[in-house]
This record gives sequence, structure tokens and C-alpha cells, in this order.
Amino acid sequence: MIKLSDVSKKFGKKEVINHLSVEINDGEKIFITGKNGSGKTTLLNLILGFEKSSQGEILLDYLPQDVQIIFQNQQRDQYFSIKEDLYLETILHGTNDFQVFMPFLNVDDMSKRLMKLSGGEWQKLQVIKAISSQPKLLITDEITTGLDYESRNLVYELLQEYFSENEVTYISVSHYIEEINKFADKVLYLKDGKSILYDNTNRDFTYEEEIQ
Repeated sequence: MIKLSDVSKKFGKKEVINHLSVEINDGEKIFITGKNGSGKTTLLNLILGFEKSSQGEILLDYLPQDVQIIFQNQQRDQYFSIKEDLYLETILHGTNDFQVFMPFLNVDDMSKRLMKLSGGEWQKLQVIKAISSQPKLLITDEITTGLDYESRNLVYELLQEYFSENEVTYISVSHYIEEINKFADKVLYLKDGKSILYDNTNRDFTYEEEIQ
């Protein structure tokens, strides 16, 4: 469970998050969306403890080893090969069940350097590494931004495959309507420090409603 109680965050005089209270139950999928600069990534950083709130309390009831995070521009030594990168992941997280998901990556040469991967291949590799450790909480930040339609769909397939076989709480920042309505049980829309939480049980979220 994740619980935010009356959380606010200010940078100087600007209030990015304003008195936000929300609960995310185990197994729920919640998407955070809004315009650029609305505080989406700041909210993720608050939940993860990377930023300290100006007010309020945040409960994150998960052990560190049960949490995986994928950021949009997540980097590692670009001279590593895919094989070396996965080996390092095994050392860091004890993960070794990559083969189940490798067909999604569709790369024949495991000695291929990370710098040579396309944007789609790179993001698919990040997802494979994250879900192979079987997290109970997965947090992603705009991981499909900039990918073409086919690459986005392959990332969706990877996530869908994992979600169908595992109970995982998922928090994601995204602008893509099709992505939100494919996964989100709830949608948290941010604007000018304010927020509104939508029930997305019917998978029919749109951007038509604005926060007043």
C-alpha cells in the first residue's frame, strides 16, 4: 500500500504539489499525467523519497528489494554489451530469469553494445531487467516517450505479460491515452499544483475534463 496524506511540495514560492491525498492499494495500476511542468516526476520523487515534501506524510509499504524503477533517460555505461549489462544486473539484484523475456527484445547478437541499440531496443531492455526481478512495485516515468508505434506496443506486450501472471502495483507517468487506458485503474491528473483522481475502471479516460 502507498498512502499520501495532505502532501505539498514547494520550490521557492511555487507550489508544485498542493495538499494531495491519495491511496494506492496493492495490485492497483495508477497513471500520473498532466502537462509538462505539472509536477509528475516531482510526485514520483516524493513517493520514492528522492525529494522531501514541504508538508504531509507519505507511507510506502514496500521493501526496497521489492521495488523497481525505470526512468525515461536511465543510463549505464554505453560501452557495455547486452550480455555484460545483464550480468551486472544479476550481480546487483540477483536476477537471472532474463531468458523468459528475451524474445521480446529480438536481438540476435548479445555482444551488441548498448550505444548501438535503438530507442525501442533500449527501453525494452530496461523493462526486461526490471520485471525479471519480479518486483511487487514497479514505477516508470515516460518510458515510451519518443518510441515509434511498434516499439511502444512491444513494451506494452512485455508489461501485459508480466501483469497477467503477477500481482504488481504499478505507478507510471505517461501522456499516451492508449497506454493509460490499456493499464490504468486510476488516473491522477495534475495541473498548476492541483490534482484530480479519476476512476478508470471502464478504461475511458480522456483529457477533455480540466481541473478548475
